[in-house]
Amino acid sequence: MSKSARTRTPRRTFKERVLSGSVNNLAFFNILGPLLVNLLNFLTLPIITRALGPSHYGLASLYLSWCQLFASFIGLQVSGTIATSMVHYSREEEKKYLSSIIGLSLLGFVATTVTICVGMRWFVQWIGFSPLLLLFLMTYAYGTFALLFANIYFTYQKKAYINFLINLGLAVSQVGLAFIFIYLVFPANRGDLALIYSYVIPYSILGVGVVIYFVRQGKILYHKAYWLFCLPLCIPLIFHGLSQIVLAHSSKYILQQMRSNTDVGIYALAVALITVLNALYNALNNTWVPFYYDDLKDHNDASIRERGRSYMLVFAVLCAGFVLVSPEVIRFLANAQFASAQTLMPLLMPGQFFIFLYSFSVNFQFFHRKTVNIAVGTALAALVNIGLNIALIPVMGTHGAALATTLAYCGLWIFHEVIARHRIKAHYPFLLRDYMPSLAMVCAVSVAAWALMTFWIARWAIAAGFGLWLIARVRKQRTLF
Repeated sequence: MSKSARTRTPRRTFKERVLSGSVNNLAFFNILGPLLVNLLNFLTLPIITRALGPSHYGLASLYLSWCQLFASFIGLQVSGTIATSMVHYSREEEKKYLSSIIGLSLLGFVATTVTICVGMRWFVQWIGFSPLLLLFLMTYAYGTFALLFANIYFTYQKKAYINFLINLGLAVSQVGLAFIFIYLVFPANRGDLALIYSYVIPYSILGVGVVIYFVRQGKILYHKAYWLFCLPLCIPLIFHGLSQIVLAHSSKYILQQMRSNTDVGIYALAVALITVLNALYNALNNTWVPFYYDDLKDHNDASIRERGRSYMLVFAVLCAGFVLVSPEVIRFLANAQFASAQTLMPLLMPGQFFIFLYSFSVNFQFFHRKTVNIAVGTALAALVNIGLNIALIPVMGTHGAALATTLAYCGLWIFHEVIARHRIKAHYPFLLRDYMPSLAMVCAVSVAAWALMTFWIARWAIAAGFGLWLIARVRKQRTLF
């Protein structure tokens, strides 16, 4: 054996593996970030709620909800064009493009803030917070936009570890400031301000930091060609974002009007548990899309379908395991008054999987700069959800709300499949049969979870089998997809 044959490739350092941008490294940091943030919030939430009490905590939660609404349009949704721009611009042009659309987002921020100032008296009466808090709401909402902007950029640069550090830093600073403000700064009768400022300050600082970072990279705030590229893409996304809020929250409002606050609380607990899986989906999607776009650019349909089927199977197994163990999780999180939330999970889980499935066709539309249909689809799904809720809640109560939401998301998936296959003038690589095995698994396991609701040993045994199979598969293939 020659000397060269005996020479082994030197092992890469941990830093080199982190920076390599492989699927597993990206998935590790994309999943680890939300996991640690949610764990930190889970551990501190009981302390914060006890210190504030239900009234002040409710006010702070309402403030955060208004932030989500304003964040959907204050930055004009320009972050939604980042992935598409990376397909069409060189690396140097991309720096200028990002700097330019930051300028466009600042225009949206200024326009929104001026509108609030002009109509301050009306907004104070409508939203219910003081003028100062409304102005802080603008900086907080822009900071939320800035976080999304940075997260998307570093995701598509395959630098997930930076997103991990940003999100972890935000979470730690929020918790630290909350304890300082609650116990040292604000009196007991203004605990809501303590929690509000613990969010406003770090997000406002982040917003300034993101603006400085990207403007220093590209050194421009206005470029006509870049703005004309961005605006047709981002304007529909504003309506998409607003429609998403309606789609996500309309069931609770209709339940309150037609049933009772108790039903709203039971339904909200089930939805809150599903959002944990949604956070995992977002992390995996952030890992998947950069490689999906690379293969689309290279017209590598075989790789797309192979990776895609593997990805679908992984998420289907996660959904299956989640719905099987969810009754015990609900019992751990809440008292017996919330027991009926357990039976909502098998109805809500397929809806979460339809959200996952429609991301394939939606990301395809983003790639080809066709965002109008994305907004149209979400708006139609929101209207369908409202109509189904009105029809089903009087008959089925919370189960009607859960079924209505799942059917609305199913319709959204079908809508975008039709658009991707028949309205986009490009070849959509996935076949319908690619979806069927994973979709059938989720639906079958949801039915089984319902049938085995009182047989926890059987459910947990099946979930453990899924978990062991997934671990063995990932170890064998050494990749998630």
